[in-house]
Amino acid sequence: MLLITVTVIVFVVLFILMPKQLSSLEMYTTSLFAICFGLSTDLFLDLKYHLYGYFYPGVDGPAYWFMVFVYVVVNLLFLNGYPLQQPVWKQAAYIGGWSVFSVLYEIAALRTGLLYYHAWKLSYSAALYPLLFLILLIHFFLVRRLGTKAKCLSDRKSS
Repeated sequence: MLLITVTVIVFVVLFILMPKQLSSLEMYTTSLFAICFGLSTDLFLDLKYHLYGYFYPGVDGPAYWFMVFVYVVVNLLFLNGYPLQQPVWKQAAYIGGWSVFSVLYEIAALRTGLLYYHAWKLSYSAALYPLLFLILLIHFFLVRRLGTKAKCLSDRKSS
């Protein structure tokens, strides 16, 4: 329970204090995607294949709300701080840093009982985190592109 409390407090404070680089629409749409993607993945890997789980086996209300919170805030912190205008090696290092942080957090979650494994291994997570962050980034680029396209259409209609 201590890990959950510390996570919520630290993530909320970080999000409030960090300068916002994303528009409200980008924050909203990328957060919805992160929730849908994360919960869909967990639905299959946890409930269908029983590879891992949160708190207790089966559907668990507190675990659901904690996961939704984590998906939203990690998505927003990751995308908001992403070094878009930096060289590719800095962007790769940023994704690598978030991946390392995620693996370390997962280790803490395992030790505190927030997360449990059945047939899952930490090495699977370590291999998948960079891919997951790339998926969030690709979705962000799609949202930004669609937003720009919508603005151009709106500008043409108002002219």
